Amino acid sequence: MSELFIELLSEEIPYWLQKNIVEQFEKKIIDVIIENRLSKSNKININSNFTPLRLIFSCDNLIKEQKNSIKEIKGPPVDAPENAITGFLKKIGITREKLKKKKLNDKNYYFVEHKIIGKKSEEVIKDNLEKIITTLNWQKSMRWIHNSFKWGRPLKNVLFYFDNKFIPLDFLEIYSINNNSFTISHKKIEKELKFKNFDQYKKKIISSKVIIEQNKREEKIKKEINNFCKSKKIFLKEEHNSLVSLNAGLAEYPDILFGKIEKNYMSLPQEILEVVMINDQNFIPLFEKNNNLSTYFAIIADFIEKKFQKKIVEDNEKVLQARFADAAFYWENDLKINLEERKGLLFDIQFHQKLGTFKDKTKRMEFFALSLATQLNLQCNSNDVTQAVKLSKFDLTTGLVREFPQLQGIIGGYIAEVEKKSQIVCLALKEQYLPKGPSDLCPKSNLSILLSLSDKLDTLLGFFLIGEMPTSSKDPYALRRASLGILRIIIENNLKIDLENFFNEEIISKYNLQNTSDFKIHNLIIFLIERFRFFLKSITKRQDVVNAFFIEKSFSSDFLILYKKFLALNEFINKEEGKKIIELNKRALNIVTIEGKKMDIKNSINKNLLKEQHEKILVDTLDKVKNKIENEQEDFKSVLHTISSLYNPLNNFFDNVMVNVDDIKIKSNRLSILKKVLDTLKVYADFSKIQK
Repeated sequence: MSELFIELLSEEIPYWLQKNIVEQFEKKIIDVIIENRLSKSNKININSNFTPLRLIFSCDNLIKEQKNSIKEIKGPPVDAPENAITGFLKKIGITREKLKKKKLNDKNYYFVEHKIIGKKSEEVIKDNLEKIITTLNWQKSMRWIHNSFKWGRPLKNVLFYFDNKFIPLDFLEIYSINNNSFTISHKKIEKELKFKNFDQYKKKIISSKVIIEQNKREEKIKKEINNFCKSKKIFLKEEHNSLVSLNAGLAEYPDILFGKIEKNYMSLPQEILEVVMINDQNFIPLFEKNNNLSTYFAIIADFIEKKFQKKIVEDNEKVLQARFADAAFYWENDLKINLEERKGLLFDIQFHQKLGTFKDKTKRMEFFALSLATQLNLQCNSNDVTQAVKLSKFDLTTGLVREFPQLQGIIGGYIAEVEKKSQIVCLALKEQYLPKGPSDLCPKSNLSILLSLSDKLDTLLGFFLIGEMPTSSKDPYALRRASLGILRIIIENNLKIDLENFFNEEIISKYNLQNTSDFKIHNLIIFLIERFRFFLKSITKRQDVVNAFFIEKSFSSDFLILYKKFLALNEFINKEEGKKIIELNKRALNIVTIEGKKMDIKNSINKNLLKEQHEKILVDTLDKVKNKIENEQEDFKSVLHTISSLYNPLNNFFDNVMVNVDDIKIKSNRLSILKKVLDTLKVYADFSKIQK
């Protein structure tokens, strides 16, 4: 069996593009292998890797050459005009005596057996490689020569090995891409590396300071950071693992160095220091056991010789101190103007042309927050609510937030602390934008919940009212993120609210829009439901269960109820009783589907036609189950337990009652029973969509 190895060498590819591209490349290559039967087995050992400069693909268990095959080509009907038959012979390049006759759909046709000569596997892949490389879908691409194609970054060399030999590629010249038989070591070594197979490649590349596996680069970073942390009694936060991954995607051979923050900057708010370190320099902050920021931070460099490491640390510390000095300057100046004095500055800032200034937004937010406090029964001092809302956007006028937008809210909270505002108001100001992402914590205090929800709900409703909804490719106002935040706050804080009823005419009137006739609240709720589907999928990792839950019927916009209902279903289907119901539902569906093509199945059951004891028991049980499902409010586990009571009557029905009887009335009635089973179960979920 033969091995395939491909390396695409380019200029530095941004980290956020790397994984997606190597996955695309892998899929396209595998598709070519499968479509052309280049492997005797479907089990192909695949090795796909990436660094900032390389996409690497290898696989084995490939055949050297395709087998010859016979392809049957259909020609015209036997009774076709002579010119049609002659044209077919000319097209295929054969004589009439090689034609064969074959009956197809009660009609005779001419067929010819065409022998296809198997090609070498390397030629098949080579013939497809140009298309694969040039059709990779980059989110952002660039052109570097007037006649070249677009790629993520300039592509420098394509290396193609098959069966331990280098295969030249004849299409690369038109794209100004090299086709060298060797690869290059780490850019700081600049050494040509020659090899015969993937194993040799791996050995030589690692000895030349290139780690091709992203996970191994991450492991190296974590291991060295953790060793350092043990010696200093500090630690790396789990939430910063993404920062580790980012740095691993920026270096082919990560060297981990450690710098130190000057103590005079440690008096700045911790969040300021973190943002400067992370967003400006990709440094990794380290923490003391009390979760306070330590004076140490990690610097990830791309292969630095030991003799230069001290100088690199010193230079990076200087850069960081300079940025801290900028932040300190902004902080000191921002404290000179108190929050109340910023009122006039804020009101000149436009939120959106059609939705007014931030003054208008905070007025709406106050109404939202007070309404939510009542509906959600969140005990909160109304003065605190009013103050928190009015102060919430004042920090948008600060120099720190203009310089570091990630700090909005947080800076307002700290300034409020300096001005001796209540702790609960300060906390709400800091937490008003939470959660910012799927891994962020949700606000937990009542005031923080009200402030965060009122902000997100106002934004969501406002943009829907003016027709600025997200599209499949664009979401400029981050409404998907806001919606996910709304859902998480509701669910994680156990908040019961029907959002469709909450968005009433009184609230809509607060936007002072002249024409809202095109606005349909249903469209907004559908948008939220779609985000809810995404949220549930992220929890279960099972699209089939999500699809089964969202059947074609109107849904409540009380997402807490929906969430509890879904969790109960997800738990039920993994139990033995759930699996039994799924199986019997499938059996009933098969019978109804087959027989439904032959006859019309009624929705009603004629109890006078019930002859067998087991069908009578099943019908009685169905009535009880349906009543339980329709009348039970929130005890969904109990509902599903009741549904499971259908198993024995339904199973006995299948074992003891013949559906396909000669008496058409009885047959129709029994099919109606099975249809009612399906309809009853569907009130909760479409169990037919759940895979085993």
